[in-house]
Amino acid sequence: MGSQSLAKFPIVDFSSENLKPGTSSWIAASNDVRHALEEYGCFVAVYNKVSLELGDAIFGALKELFDLPTETKVQKTSDKPYFDYVGKDPNIPLYEGLGIDNAASLEGTQSFTNVMWPHGNDHFCETLYSFTKLASEVEQMVKRMVFESYGVEKCYESQVGSTTYILRVMKYRGPHMNETNIGVVNHTDKSFITILHQNQVNGLEMRFTDINVKQKPTVVFENSFALNQLCLIIWELLKLLGEKKVKVMASQTVPKLPVVDFTKGSLKPGSSSWLSTCNDVRHALEEYGCFVALYDKVSRELDKEVFGALKDLFDLPTETKVQNTSDKLYYGYVGTTA
Repeated sequence: MGSQSLAKFPIVDFSSENLKPGTSSWIAASNDVRHALEEYGCFVAVYNKVSLELGDAIFGALKELFDLPTETKVQKTSDKPYFDYVGKDPNIPLYEGLGIDNAASLEGTQSFTNVMWPHGNDHFCETLYSFTKLASEVEQMVKRMVFESYGVEKCYESQVGSTTYILRVMKYRGPHMNETNIGVVNHTDKSFITILHQNQVNGLEMRFTDINVKQKPTVVFENSFALNQLCLIIWELLKLLGEKKVKVMASQTVPKLPVVDFTKGSLKPGSSSWLSTCNDVRHALEEYGCFVALYDKVSRELDKEVFGALKDLFDLPTETKVQNTSDKLYYGYVGTTA
């Protein structure tokens, strides 16, 4: 029986303005990428062009998409697996998803938008295209770094030229009483590279074992990457290049805490939005005993200021912090005093 341990995703920063092939920053990033892939098979990419504002816009657009009637969403059909609409499947009841073919092109995103909104939705189209274009930039940088690291850079251009992109958008509802909390079962993607971007529900879990050792411990990654970060998982690319250290990986999605939105301007006692939110709160407490609250008055700026202020506090000398005393349990300073 294998053991299990928790781990964090390694992080690679692609935001440097000097990140050009052949430069010292490129070589350093390439080394970080290779190490991350050989050790973990995945990493979190920081790319400053994927801003927090774009992250917010993406999930706003996706909410608009998934709020469409089911009879509209099922209009997205395809002969290719995972490209059409999937929802209300008894085998994966928490999961709902749609595939967008050729998503790194404006034509591909526009074609999908026209199916969902026959009269057009420019904001949705432009938002998803902007994100997919940036994600493909990161993918191409990573792919080039990997090809160069293994001495097959001459194959890079032809491989990029034959690459197509699918953007699969997914939503997971919270489980009902006595219902599984697994959104998608363990699986391995068939793509060379998968790029994941999610809101901060933190439902993704990753596992890997050494390819030739069946009894090695399984590592579970419980991610906490932010709205302006991407998670890259390398499935088949290193196998293609003959790298023996590649890990066999599997992922699954586990919906975490329910989210209740308190940002509605009409949220007044007795109003319909108040009653709806009350129902959400009651359901969350009865099912989980807790929930995540969204409240737009708690801004990102305030969030940063709070943790900046707390850093100032905890950076104070211990002899200062121990001055906070109280007869009440946990009200005074608790920490190393020796």
